[in-house]
Amino acid sequence: MSKLHDWQAIAEMKPPPPFALRVTGKVKGYDGQTVELAPAVPQGINPKILMLQLTIKGRGTKPGDLDGSYTDADYKSQFEQVTILYESEAVTVDILLAS
Repeated sequence: MSKLHDWQAIAEMKPPPPFALRVTGKVKGYDGQTVELAPAVPQGINPKILMLQLTIKGRGTKPGDLDGSYTDADYKSQFEQVTILYESEAVTVDILLAS
């Protein structure tokens, strides 16, 4: 059963620039924990896919869903998809355009 679910990526392309890319979704974790998303280092071999590494910080006792989000406030429209990496899982979503 996947720990990653309900991920989406939306590019906000309303003029004037700068444009923004917002990635949101959920990961299974515990109350009191926080989710961090950052560009993976190194990125993958496909330059059209942004790879984000998800990490969970802290401890908790009650299982549940944690919200994750990532924003690129100076998005240049260089990606078509986003892949979220967590432990041995990966989920890839298409970037939707909002104008």
